[in-house]
Amino acid sequence: MSILADWEIKRLAEEEQMIEPFADHLVSKEHKRKILSYGLGSYGYDIRLSPEQCLIFGNVQSGDCDPKNFDPEILRPTELLKDKRGEYFLLPPYGYCLGVAMERLKLPRDITVVAVGKSTYARSGIMVNITPAEACMSNDTDILAKTGWKKLKDVIIGEEVLTFNPVTKQAEYKPVQRKQEYYYNGELLHFHGKYVDQLVTPDHKMWTAKRAMRVEADGHGWSTKQKDICRKKQNSWDFNFLRADEIHDQWNYYLNRDVSWIGKQMPETFTIGKHVFPAEFWLRFLGAWMGDGSAYASTNGNYVVKLAVVTKEQKRIYFRWILENLGITFREGSRGFSFNSKDVVQYLAPYKGAHNKHIPNEIKQLNSDALKFVIDGMMHSDGNLETSTYVSVSERLVDDFQEICLKAGYNCTKWSQCKSIFNSEPTTMHQARYSTANITPSKLTPGKNFSKIPYAGMVYDITVDNHVFYSRRNGRASWTGNCWEGYLTLEINNCTPLFNRIYANEGITQLLFYRGNPCEVSYQDRKGKYQDQPPEIVFSHV
Repeated sequence: MSILADWEIKRLAEEEQMIEPFADHLVSKEHKRKILSYGLGSYGYDIRLSPEQCLIFGNVQSGDCDPKNFDPEILRPTELLKDKRGEYFLLPPYGYCLGVAMERLKLPRDITVVAVGKSTYARSGIMVNITPAEACMSNDTDILAKTGWKKLKDVIIGEEVLTFNPVTKQAEYKPVQRKQEYYYNGELLHFHGKYVDQLVTPDHKMWTAKRAMRVEADGHGWSTKQKDICRKKQNSWDFNFLRADEIHDQWNYYLNRDVSWIGKQMPETFTIGKHVFPAEFWLRFLGAWMGDGSAYASTNGNYVVKLAVVTKEQKRIYFRWILENLGITFREGSRGFSFNSKDVVQYLAPYKGAHNKHIPNEIKQLNSDALKFVIDGMMHSDGNLETSTYVSVSERLVDDFQEICLKAGYNCTKWSQCKSIFNSEPTTMHQARYSTANITPSKLTPGKNFSKIPYAGMVYDITVDNHVFYSRRNGRASWTGNCWEGYLTLEINNCTPLFNRIYANEGITQLLFYRGNPCEVSYQDRKGKYQDQPPEIVFSHV
């Protein structure tokens, strides 16, 4: 086994993102101020201490500290201080604290890391240790990308996917920053119900909350227990990240499904070539055409758009109403409606063909009011208005239907089944059923919504800026957290009887990288408990 030199560390950092962010030299001065150096050295790399979090073991007078059942309550946050020398945490005499590194590590299988203390800290009586530097969701998990639903395993870095902004409480598209995948052999935790389905590793970060029933107290705050008082009740959920194994088989946890979509403002009109159509009726037409429409150039040179209808008078009335309000000259016959327009045929060309039908991406980005017009048009073509179910041979179209229903604020689930239509060969039909009822978080109940499933195969996850993304499994969609990679938790010990400064944003410990033969069983393979650590302190767990 040999230690990596600076040029080897730099190559791995640039080609395999082994260290992010990466400084290709030792930085010892910033803003004309001397700092504890960080960055690339001759045979190692000095990482920095994050200013975001530092927890000190408090003055606990009773009980014990059990590494097998660690209680985070024995830790207390310490204030980030600042003077002309820099930002720092103050560690009390013989104190011990936990911090987190600013850099993220992603180690190749033939690389291992040893941490050694920086001499400046070592000579001041400070010792620094680090925990060891995994992906999370089953390989049949889907994710809602800007181009539509796709398998999580097929998402590429840089692709925009739907995320949830915890600050604005709104959905927004963000690019995938990183992608994680590895082979997992063990039990996955299953969270399932009428509207949700997630199959994840035990350490997966769930976006979850408990419900609080609150009773309004005349504008003077809230009270949960007030007898003989008739006041407005309100449910509330404070969503946050918790490990899957922390909530599995526990009471009163909920998963969020509400997309909270804003979208683009619907224009007053749509211009298609020389046509200027009222927005509402163009969107209704698109929805109807997706189910019962065709568009083609005939042999005589005419460009023909059709809406088929034979026996259903309700559908015929609806189609006639749309075409009249589009202001276009059309023909009505025994088999439906048709009109001539080269511009409309050319617009619809990418979406024609029974198995190719799908909703234009720019339409799916519109606000919920606009999407409801599209949904209404689709339901009056290939939809069952009594059961609120949409059916098509095009899986992509039904995926799009579910997407716009969710963005419109509806509940919607999707499934597929093999059917024989008009005595033909069995065909896979794709279906989605929606409800206009308000979307509320899905409750998880022990014995009903939890199970454990043996699993041997690849698992996947992504990293996005908001750390919450919209996932789907078995046609049931909900929000979930992502797993971050390799932000090391640092253990810092003050061995002196004096208060000692620990500087943030500056070098804290040196990492030495060793290359040997690739291991047969990696830390990742054996499901190491401290891998894929988030950019926050990770506590002891067994």
